[in-house]
Amino acid sequence: MFDATTEDAIETLDTAIDEAPKIEPYLRCFAGDSGAANSLLARYELPYELPYNYDVRLVSDYVVRKLATLMGPRLVRDFKRACNANPSTRGFNLEAWFFAELSHNDLAWSVYVESKLQQRQWGRSTIVFFDPDKYPIGVSLDGPTWMAPAKWNQGGYDAVFIDKAEQLVRFVQVTRAEHHTFDPIYFVMLLNRLVAGGLNQVAVVELCFVVPMDRLKAFRPPLSQEDFEKTVEQVACSESRATWSSPEHTLKNCSAKVMVIGVKCEISN
Repeated sequence: MFDATTEDAIETLDTAIDEAPKIEPYLRCFAGDSGAANSLLARYELPYELPYNYDVRLVSDYVVRKLATLMGPRLVRDFKRACNANPSTRGFNLEAWFFAELSHNDLAWSVYVESKLQQRQWGRSTIVFFDPDKYPIGVSLDGPTWMAPAKWNQGGYDAVFIDKAEQLVRFVQVTRAEHHTFDPIYFVMLLNRLVAGGLNQVAVVELCFVVPMDRLKAFRPPLSQEDFEKTVEQVACSESRATWSSPEHTLKNCSAKVMVIGVKCEISN
């Protein structure tokens, strides 16, 4: 698979996901190899003894997220039980829970507004995987749309929500870390492609960090709202923007917001 293109690798993994039986027994090593399941799993020998002297994981974050959207919170709980021996999987667990909850239930979250905690939610939605490096992105934006980059490190964000009617673009980063990094290049690139592709009415661009509730108070975003506004202005002032057919419709007058929200995720610890 390492010699394959991203498109070929994703096609192979999607086929295995479609053909795989219930994955949980294979994760927990209660069953032997299955051709499809084996394509989705990686086995690592451990230098110490637990119930087993090896660890079994899903082969990539893409597989974790895709299975989470298909199978929902149950798969995430199975994944948590199967892979709990390795602390490095916990970030994947939180991200998988986010996609599972959003695609199968309403996702409840909390935010501090003027020092007061408020409860809100995002409605259940279908999540479309896309390639941010491609133009056009190949996703219909006729209705409110949640998208996720196919490669975990491809976009600098975990998900994007676009509501053309509300003129809203929301970038979402799911994290357990106390501190997080921010590279504006990924956000500028996607905003440029969205607007050049016809999304030329944008009133609000949000950058939303999703953290476990117990870290909501302590988490500090890696950039200020002013810095994020400058990132959005880079799109409005970019050279490619000057070639668009409707130069009067720009991002210069839209608002940019940075938010930190907390979620109650039972598998985040």
